[in-house]
Formats: sequence, C-alpha cells, structure tokens
Amino acid sequence: MLSFIKHCKDYTKKHRSNTQRLTLNAFFDRHYFPHAQITKKQSHHDWSIYNTHIRNRMGHYLIEDVT
Repeated sequence: MLSFIKHCKDYTKKHRSNTQRLTLNAFFDRHYFPHAQITKKQSHHDWSIYNTHIRNRMGHYLIEDVT
C-alpha cells in the first residue's frame, strides 16, 4: 500500500512540473481548443474570443502564474 502512495506522489510531482512550464497560449492551443472542437458545437467563438482579448495580453504568462 505504501508503494502505491509513493507512486501517486511521484506521479503528481512529475505532472505538476510539466504543467507549470506551460504558458496560457500553449495550454489553449494544445489542450483546450482541440478539446473544445470535439465537444462544443461552436468552438470558433472560443477561438475568436481568446485570440481577440487574451492571446497578446496574457498568453505569455505561465499557467502557474495565472491560477
């Protein structure tokens, strides 16, 4: 049981370190928008709003700095 808990903690640390280096633009382009295209009927609204209002102003920030 303890080895399972240690494995979970190691996985969490590794996962956090990868997501913390992700910028808002990279998250939107690699994760959010591809998911939105599959699950939403009108994902082009999300793309338009993000590119018009967020990409240039906040896109360079790291995810960890935004949340």
